[in-house]
Amino acid sequence: TFILLFVIIYIYSVYAFSFFSKHYIHGPEEDCDFNSYCDRLSLCFTSTLNNGMRAGGGIGEVLEQAEYGTSLYWDRYFYDLTFFLIIIIVMLNLIFGIILDAFADMRDKNTSLEEETQQKCFICGVDRSEFEKLEQAFLIILAGTAGVTTLPVSTMFTPTSFS
Repeated sequence: TFILLFVIIYIYSVYAFSFFSKHYIHGPEEDCDFNSYCDRLSLCFTSTLNNGMRAGGGIGEVLEQAEYGTSLYWDRYFYDLTFFLIIIIVMLNLIFGIILDAFADMRDKNTSLEEETQQKCFICGVDRSEFEKLEQAFLIILAGTAGVTTLPVSTMFTPTSFS
C-alpha cells in the first residue's frame, strides 16, 4: 500500500514538474511554512511527498494559487482536487484502516488467549466446565489425565485430612 502511495505521488510529481513547477514557492521572501522546490524531478517528488502529506488539504494548500482565467487554472483545479481525493482521503484512510485492523486483530488474539487460559487447564486442555461437572476444583490438576494424582476438593479439605 505504501508503494502504491509513492507511485501515485510520483505520477503527480511528474505532472507537476511538467506543468506547475513555477507554482512551487520557496525562499525567505515568501514567508511560507512549506518550502517547495520543483527545479528537478527528484526535488519535485520530495516536495510533493513532504508538503502534500503534511498539508491537511493536500498539495493545493502549499502551492501558489493559479489565477482565474489563466490557461492552467482548471488544470490546477483538477490536480489539487484529485490529489486531495485520491491521496489524502482514499490512500491515507486505507493505510490507517490497515493499521487499525492490525491492532484489532492483536487485541482479539490477546482476548482469546486470555479467555483460553481462564477457561481451560493449561496442562491437559480440559474445559473448566468439565471440572465443575466432576465437582473438582478447577485450579487443582485433573487426576490421571495430566499424570498427577489428586483428590476431589470435598475429600481433600475435610477436618479428618488434617489429623
